[in-house]
Amino acid sequence: MFNKILYTTDLSDDSKRAFALATSIAALHQSKLFIVHVAETTVPVTVLPPAGAATVLPPVVPTREELSEQLHGITPDDPIVQYEHALLSGAAGEEIVNFARDTAINLIVMSTHGRGGLERFLLGSVAEHVVRHATCPVLTSNSEMQ
Repeated sequence: MFNKILYTTDLSDDSKRAFALATSIAALHQSKLFIVHVAETTVPVTVLPPAGAATVLPPVVPTREELSEQLHGITPDDPIVQYEHALLSGAAGEEIVNFARDTAINLIVMSTHGRGGLERFLLGSVAEHVVRHATCPVLTSNSEMQ
């Protein structure tokens, strides 16, 4: 049923539960697992400090090589699972949907955590975008699930 499964990661510890689900489903269905990270090219939303407040330095953005190294460190424990890594660039939601369509993915597995508050309001939720626009089923996992 699921020949190709797409697992998307933001490389955080919170996304590990979704990886466990994706790996289990891939092993069960003898599917190929695509492990994908999108290096966002959008500028993060920040709130400027009030006048007179200490200057806040912007977060350090990892290089493409560092992201690739982290991504390739994610591998299934089950030797039966065939997998492939892909590092994409752009708006995460759009890139995930496009990759799934272009690769004929049958199932997308992803975590629902990430942006919150003002940033989510202004930029939207990646998971929400994928659920609304993907042409295949999307399984979302909350990092707080037991």
